[in-house]
Amino acid sequence: MLTKLMLSLIGKTPIIKLKNTINNHNLYAKCEWLNPTGSIKDRVAKYILEDLINNKKILTNQPLVEASSGNMGTSLAAIGKLYNHPVYITCPAKTGQIKREMIKSFGANLTICKNTADYRDKDFYVNKAKEIAKNIDGILINQYDNQLNTECHYKTTGQEIVNYFLTQSFNIDYFITVGGSGGTISGCAKKIKEIYPQTKVIMPDPKGSVYYDIFYNGAPIKENIHSYKVEGPGNPVFCKSMKLSYIDEIIQFSDDQAIQGCLDLSNEQGIYAGHSSGANYFVAKKLIEKLPQHKSYNILIMVLDSGMKYTF
Repeated sequence: MLTKLMLSLIGKTPIIKLKNTINNHNLYAKCEWLNPTGSIKDRVAKYILEDLINNKKILTNQPLVEASSGNMGTSLAAIGKLYNHPVYITCPAKTGQIKREMIKSFGANLTICKNTADYRDKDFYVNKAKEIAKNIDGILINQYDNQLNTECHYKTTGQEIVNYFLTQSFNIDYFITVGGSGGTISGCAKKIKEIYPQTKVIMPDPKGSVYYDIFYNGAPIKENIHSYKVEGPGNPVFCKSMKLSYIDEIIQFSDDQAIQGCLDLSNEQGIYAGHSSGANYFVAKKLIEKLPQHKSYNILIMVLDSGMKYTF
């Protein structure tokens, strides 16, 4: 039986130093897989739902609706259950079976939508969530455009990062994490740059996502937008939770590179993590190989969820 004690376990995740056998640079990881449902999305689901309740923006037992690649759906299903709100989740067909079962195990209603990179398609999972919310008079959480998503990470995740490095009297030279909705990277980067303005923020982005072309060319390039296998990072449409002004560089990665990063993270660090974390680790290793050796740099990556939610 779920109890609200679970809510006290969300956040305050540790930062650990990883092994670096390549050179003398320091690689750190923030361990978000330690949240109760195994991902960073517990933070956002709790933050947004409590804002709705505390500000009386939601009725008793009013349904919650969300589009998700899996993690936010799981988090909302669990936390919505604690507050006695029915939860409806839409996911693209590429969402793994384990995530699907987790969502349903918390009593949520799950709709699987076809894989499509066309955000105008009525069966695009975000559009399907909007349709369901309208039909059942539900509250659409809308992590992709909800500014509370970014605010959550600015006030919690980002603050925890800054507190750790201030306590250690270390600078943060590089901060690396993928962006899907954009909330994590935008909120954390905003907070980090307030204290460490010299920090370079790097966002790995899957090939097929719009962010790379928007960042470097000012607009998406239609022929570059396509579906991909990795779950979570990137997007076929720009999200309002994403604040590109806090990002210094975007690096593209392939499905195979993200999965290789997952395997390397497990084999080299003993951390069994999901696709997004694999992409972060892959890009961090490439960066470490290129950095000059005359000084030690501090690099922080986000390990966003547990690999137990995936099959590789």
